[in-house]
Amino acid sequence: MCTRRVFRRGNHDYETRVALIVPRPEVIIIGAGPAGVAAAIQLRRQGIKFVIFERDAVGGLLRNANLVENYPGFPTGIRGSELVTRLEEHLQTLQIEITHEGVQQVSFYEDEFIISTESNQYAARFLVVATGTIAHRFTDLPIPPEAATRVFHEAYPLVDFRGKQIIVVGGGDAAFDYALNLARANTVTIIHRGAQTRGLSLLKERAQNHRQIEIIPDAELTGIYQKGRQLQLSIRLAQGARRKELIADYLVFAIGRTPNLEIIKSLGETRQNELTLAGRLHFAGDVHNGLFRQATISVGDGIRAAMAVAAAIREGHQ
Repeated sequence: MCTRRVFRRGNHDYETRVALIVPRPEVIIIGAGPAGVAAAIQLRRQGIKFVIFERDAVGGLLRNANLVENYPGFPTGIRGSELVTRLEEHLQTLQIEITHEGVQQVSFYEDEFIISTESNQYAARFLVVATGTIAHRFTDLPIPPEAATRVFHEAYPLVDFRGKQIIVVGGGDAAFDYALNLARANTVTIIHRGAQTRGLSLLKERAQNHRQIEIIPDAELTGIYQKGRQLQLSIRLAQGARRKELIADYLVFAIGRTPNLEIIKSLGETRQNELTLAGRLHFAGDVHNGLFRQATISVGDGIRAAMAVAAAIREGHQ
């Protein structure tokens, strides 16, 4: 069921249709990672109507994670994939449904957020943005079109593979965590430019002691080629400027991440700040946490955002 809306911009009127969800939600959550899921759980507890959107699957970056060791209640850690399953079970228990539509744009009109997806538009008074981050794309070298299907910027598409040779490029926490996850059933080589890594020493030590992982430091990737059904990589080693060729089934880049804010750019920075100060717009999780990308922090962010929304709704009804 839809309602007709007319937007006035300049000297022109633009007609659009906004989907009517019955009962009408007070809140829209974008993203079903730990922050978005936590916000949904808290809103359900407080009896507030909401809709949660997720383009892909529940879990966010937890789908990449090898082992989450700082989540209270799991003294020996929990695999990222298992924690995702727990989140899904929690949503199912509370009968929270995910709306699997990709949000393309957010606007604000007549005191409401208008959420545009591929097929519909939705309206709500409050918005929680829990869109996480997107991986930096490797652009230093051309990747042959025929090799593109073997090049990834996330680990989760490969976690169920067995007996493959995988190369991970990067020297941070993500690179070592991806390698440990993928090395459960594959052979992994980590290459990174510097002599020293930026990652947690604990992860580096585990990778160094893992039989299925080789680490090549001071290595610069200089070429990516297709060789039959595999990839051939050329690297230049800093010591003596030697060159080396590597063969792999798949290549994974872990070279940094950027907040996923594209869908709200149309609001403009000034409007975003105004709506945030007014308690109408909330950011939760990795989308605004910079280097502090942790599932535990994201969960707290989601709970906090939901509680702030609930307080604003109560005040508005008094």
